[in-house]
Amino acid sequence: MNALSTALKVNVNIAYLDGHDPQGQVSFVPFQNAPFTFIEPVNLLYRPGHYDILDRRDADPMPPLLV
Repeated sequence: MNALSTALKVNVNIAYLDGHDPQGQVSFVPFQNAPFTFIEPVNLLYRPGHYDILDRRDADPMPPLLV
């Protein structure tokens, strides 16, 4: 993640859902390797075995088709 964050010049936040937190909370690990970027960090969700991208959008990129 450090190499990815540095190479792409973007910060990354990873939410781990691996079940290791005793209170059942989601643990976030930040990789802040692009300190002077104006781009919001990429948020990844780690579930054992793979990553998912968490993306916040203000509008639906594909509006429904009118039939």
